[in-house]
Amino acid sequence: MTPELQSLYLRLFIDLLAKRLFLAEKLEQHCEEQGDCMVWSGPMVQRKFPVLNVERKKLYVKRHAMELMGRRLGKQVVTSSCENQACVNPDHLVVVSRKRMIHLTVAAHGGTLNTPASKAKIAASLRSKSPLTQ
Repeated sequence: MTPELQSLYLRLFIDLLAKRLFLAEKLEQHCEEQGDCMVWSGPMVQRKFPVLNVERKKLYVKRHAMELMGRRLGKQVVTSSCENQACVNPDHLVVVSRKRMIHLTVAAHGGTLNTPASKAKIAASLRSKSPLTQ
């Protein structure tokens, strides 16, 4: 391995470590334990999505946590398996497709996916730039 490549790997490792420490510090500041959940008490988007404002950019906490754990998400969505949208416990975070997330959301609200109105809502949510589709 060349010295340049070793230097690059070291810088990437240090950057990753700094990001993990930053997130751990913010989780400690903004979370409260409630049973098994780590409930986010910091800023949220639409009262559903835990977010950090970093250098004038919104950083979605759940998504960032999964990426720091090595998951490549692409267009997939990160949600909580405990159904508490404010929970950021890494053990409760799951990655699902956008389509699956829409099915879960509609089912949680007692809806059905077979009505014209629900199909229109699903199509609109897929086209929108909401946090669910990032």
